[in-house]
Amino acid sequence: MRNFVDEKVKYYLAGNEQQMKDHFEKFSNFLSIYSELLTIAVEDGLSVLSVNNLEAEVTNLLENIYESSQVAKHIYQYINIIGAIDTFETNKGESSIPYSRVLTILNPIRLISIIKKI
Repeated sequence: MRNFVDEKVKYYLAGNEQQMKDHFEKFSNFLSIYSELLTIAVEDGLSVLSVNNLEAEVTNLLENIYESSQVAKHIYQYINIIGAIDTFETNKGESSIPYSRVLTILNPIRLISIIKKI
C-alpha cells in the first residue's frame, strides 16, 4: 500500500511540497502501526485488539483530511482500499476500473466495526 501511494505522490514529494510530505509520512506511519496490529490479530485473535487504540489511530490519521483536497485525493482516499479485493472484467492487456469491490475484515474501518460487535 505504501508503495502504491508513493507512486501517486512521488512528484509532489520530489517537488519538495512539505504539506504532501507530512501527510504521506503520517499515512506511512499509520500503515506501519496498522500492520503490527493486524499481525497481532492474526496471531492472537481479534479479541486482543483494543478498539479504542485502533479508533484513536484512525482518528489521528484522518483528523486533518480537510486541510487540502490534493492531500485527500492523493493520500487519504486510499484508506478505503486497505483490505479491499477488487474484481475486474477485462480482456488481457486492457485496463479498467473495478467491476466490484469487497471490503474484507482487514479494512481498518470495517475492523473497528467488527471488533465493536464482539
